[in-house]
Amino acid sequence: MPDEFGHEVCDGGPSVDASVDSPGMPTGSDCPTPGQQQWCDGPTYCGWGKRSCETQADGTWRWGSCNEGTTGPATPCACMNPFGFDSQCCERPDCLVVGEQPLPCGAMNGDLCAPCLSDANCAAGYFCVRQTQQGYCSRGCSTASDCGPGYLCFFAPGSPMLSCMPFLGRCSFP
Repeated sequence: MPDEFGHEVCDGGPSVDASVDSPGMPTGSDCPTPGQQQWCDGPTYCGWGKRSCETQADGTWRWGSCNEGTTGPATPCACMNPFGFDSQCCERPDCLVVGEQPLPCGAMNGDLCAPCLSDANCAAGYFCVRQTQQGYCSRGCSTASDCGPGYLCFFAPGSPMLSCMPFLGRCSFP
C-alpha cells in the first residue's frame, strides 16, 4: 500500500485496519500498537525506512511518516536490496520491525556479487552490473574458472565485456 508520498509500504500479508480490531485498539485505527514500527519507503533516500504507530489527538492509532535511514530488516533478502525498498524482504508478513541490521550488510565489501547502484559501490577492479532497480558487483573474465564456484562467465545485460555472473542469475548470501 502506498504511503503519504506514493511510495510502496511493505504489505506482504495480513495488516491491521479499522475493520479488524486488536485488543485495546481504538475504532478507526490503522496500526496495532503505539510505538510499533513498520518498514516503509520514503521520499529522500528511496531505500529502507521505518514509520511508527502514533496516538492521534482523536485517540486513534495511525502510522506516522516514513523516516529513511541506513538499516533494514535482519534478512539476507534485505542485504541484497540495501539500495531499494523491497516488500518481499520484510521479516514478517505484516512487515512490522522485529530486527534490523546495517545496510549494506557487514559481509558486503564491494566484492563479487555485492549489491551496488554504481561502480563506486564496488571494490577496485569490479564494476556494477545493473539488472533492474539495483545491481551487483562483478568483474571481467575469460572463462567460468576466472569467477569461482557458483558463477558463469558471459555477457551481462548492457555490458560490453564478459562478466562473472551468478549461476542461478541471482546473488545469494547466508
